[in-house]
Amino acid sequence: MGHRIGAHNDAHRDLGKLHSPPDVAAEIQGAVDGVSAALGSPCRDFAIAFGQPSNLSDEARRQLVSSGLRVYSCVRGLNVPGRTPRFLLRHTVERRDPRVFTRLCIRGGADRHMAKAWRGLLRHVGPLPAAPG
Repeated sequence: MGHRIGAHNDAHRDLGKLHSPPDVAAEIQGAVDGVSAALGSPCRDFAIAFGQPSNLSDEARRQLVSSGLRVYSCVRGLNVPGRTPRFLLRHTVERRDPRVFTRLCIRGGADRHMAKAWRGLLRHVGPLPAAPG
């Protein structure tokens, strides 16, 4: 049906607190391998647990940048090649979210509140590359 199924940290540990390359690899690759096995096809998507720039150590950033995976953060915004972070921006509005916050997101006001996180993510992982021509 065109849906993507992605991995999301094997044990849901905060990647910002993991600095040992084997621990980082186990958390990321363990999740990717588990989803791949369940799907019977390669998993190419990974969402960062907790989703903020502070939830990525330098070791985790390096591994994810070199992995070839599409990586998703919880930083809100539009994804623009060459301008926005390489780790894709997204935001989930759930039924339990307060209505005031939901209305703020719909109007675009949450983008102002997320600007610091957005710039931090861009600084740490670089811009989203342009699609090959």
